[in-house]
Amino acid sequence: MSHQAPHHAVGLSIALLLAAALYRLSTVPFFERSEILSRPHTIQSVVTALMEDELFCASKDPLSAAFCREDLPEARSRAAQLYLDQFEKCNWTAFGKKGPAVRLADYLKNQSLPWAALSPYMKQSESTLEKDEEYSKVFADADTSIGDLFGERRSPAYLERCESAMDNDAVGWTFDVMGPFNGHGMEWHSAGWPDAGGFASKIREGPVWVTLFGFFPVDTQGNMLGLPPIHIHHMHVSSSQHIFRFNSASDPEHHGIDGQLSFDGTYAIEFDVHGDRQCPIGMGEMNCLVRAFPTGFGMTINMEMENMFDMKDERPKGSPLLQFYSRHVFRWTPVRQLPVAKMLTGIHTGSYGYNHNDYILAFDPDKIHQYLYWSEKYFRMSGSLVHMYWHTHHKYTEDMWATSASAEQLNLMNDYGSAFADLPALGMDHFSARSRILHNLNVAQKECVKSSCKSYPAIRCTMVQDRWEMSSQNGIEPAEGEARYRIPHCARWDFSFGDVITIISFHQLQAHVKITATELYWMHTVLYGFAIATEHVFHQNLSVMIPHVVRVEPTPLFASQLGAHSAWWNKRS
Repeated sequence: MSHQAPHHAVGLSIALLLAAALYRLSTVPFFERSEILSRPHTIQSVVTALMEDELFCASKDPLSAAFCREDLPEARSRAAQLYLDQFEKCNWTAFGKKGPAVRLADYLKNQSLPWAALSPYMKQSESTLEKDEEYSKVFADADTSIGDLFGERRSPAYLERCESAMDNDAVGWTFDVMGPFNGHGMEWHSAGWPDAGGFASKIREGPVWVTLFGFFPVDTQGNMLGLPPIHIHHMHVSSSQHIFRFNSASDPEHHGIDGQLSFDGTYAIEFDVHGDRQCPIGMGEMNCLVRAFPTGFGMTINMEMENMFDMKDERPKGSPLLQFYSRHVFRWTPVRQLPVAKMLTGIHTGSYGYNHNDYILAFDPDKIHQYLYWSEKYFRMSGSLVHMYWHTHHKYTEDMWATSASAEQLNLMNDYGSAFADLPALGMDHFSARSRILHNLNVAQKECVKSSCKSYPAIRCTMVQDRWEMSSQNGIEPAEGEARYRIPHCARWDFSFGDVITIISFHQLQAHVKITATELYWMHTVLYGFAIATEHVFHQNLSVMIPHVVRVEPTPLFASQLGAHSAWWNKRS
């Protein structure tokens, strides 16, 4: 079993802490550094958080520490600078421009050109796309959860690609650039194309390994654009997801969702970025949208991937023209690396027409709503999760837990009646629900010690609470809290085929978020991680070829809950 090492703040003097913070700032690339100290923030809180993250990484085993340190500001800065150096000397003439982008309806007939869509913020009943989506018909008054991909409008965007020749170490770089996107505030900018990164031709000779990946918007000068003003709702590069090519006989966790199983039988979204990957000021900021694996590790690519994304211009409607571009960054090699398997799992309900990881929540300005959702799944492989992190829509999320305890050990069905609960309707709140879960976990742990169990039940990962940063769109309007990426202090998790993973999410409108009318909001709870073959699981054979995605499947208990959410929701108090 694994035990999370405790971390403690170290009693250094303010002068030493400030010196440490200034050293961190000195490692940030020039194109970000000039902004950091000019913006209002509490340097003490940044310094403390940096020290806590350093101590946490230092407390881990060597393999986990290597992955953890790739999340620290020095490594993020180094990865961003590597990308920038290669980007600036790349020859852009070979590939040329593809475009302008076509409507998605035309792209579906012929994938020779990229597609794009431009749509305003709207209700689902107003969206051409959402009118055709079964799960969205249920809540016509909810805001759209993605852009209107089938709308008629689009920016005059072109796709450009540059590939640098492999160096003496057989390392190559590929950059995909799409744009310009013309924003005027409160708009969705959507786009996609096949053969993301141009890997189709490379894998004809055999698999390649990606060792660094990045995605982010930039302005016309190439400067990274964060939130504000541009929010990355989602960006997926995937060998399984293909825009509106459905396969209802796909994998048990994702059946009916866009696409196919990848080359090794997994449902794969190899690379993705969401808005909560941007780090706080002084802790990496937009550098955090470029991630490298530790030296010697990489993710196997052996199948063509498709790209799709939604970015939102969050400025007020009618703002001055803002032109921006998207950039994808891939560092790759044909030389075999130690394999990394990406974890991407969470809570889904199997309702509203197809089995996606969306579920609807309602919030009223004059009432406290508190919800509890959970899922229970089995690992369908063995490995060690050496790094984990979360994705959610944070303004409506209180906490998220990943556990190696079963729903039965946590008494979830008996206490809450289903995989989704309106806590006040049950006479509970988040505090009492969490206390009850921890009590049941304590009982399960004692039973496990008394009579040995296959997998020790424990809390394996939780969300960092200190994740909010105040920011203003233009320095004049009132600042709003934006959720930023923080390293979860989660210990390594060695798991075996058949072990259980139960994820629990607690939802509530956050105290600093103000609403004036009832909101229906689409929600995600997603746990990410990187798994590798370790000596604990595979003895000394760290190069064993594990799948490139961690596969999990719903347990029979959780599968019995899928599809029931819409009926439960309509009966809620």
